[in-house]
Amino acid sequence: MPRRPTVTQRILAYYEERPTEGIPASQASRDLAVDGKVLASILSRLAREGSVTRVSRGVYRAAAAPRSPPDLAGVSRNLQRTLQRTFGEAALVRMELVLPEAPGIEDLRAFHERLQRRLGRAAADELVRRVAAGSLGEDASAALLRRLQAA
Repeated sequence: MPRRPTVTQRILAYYEERPTEGIPASQASRDLAVDGKVLASILSRLAREGSVTRVSRGVYRAAAAPRSPPDLAGVSRNLQRTLQRTFGEAALVRMELVLPEAPGIEDLRAFHERLQRRLGRAAADELVRRVAAGSLGEDASAALLRRLQAA
């Protein structure tokens, strides 16, 4: 069963879906059904981390327009190669850990969920992050992982 996104992941996804809008925290609180004080605290932390930008008092927007990862096919190929070296082709087929040639974000999200079931959440996240970092760089890898975790 897929894990529900954390409150932080929901808030970040909410702002990333509206990258050019400055959205008041009070509106986000209502839309997401999250307590205003909790939301304000999380937004403050996300602003310190650089994930959102404070536009004015109580108004935030996504730090940068979310971009589609530039090379999902490259990430897919590198994940497959890594898993094939580790488990072998036949084991990957049995474990249903085969990706399409040209995956979309939803293909990678479904693959990530299957990988979490097989390896555990922490190990799957770390594997995807490290492999993606080799193709996309550290920042884009972290952003991809956030997109995969948000449902």
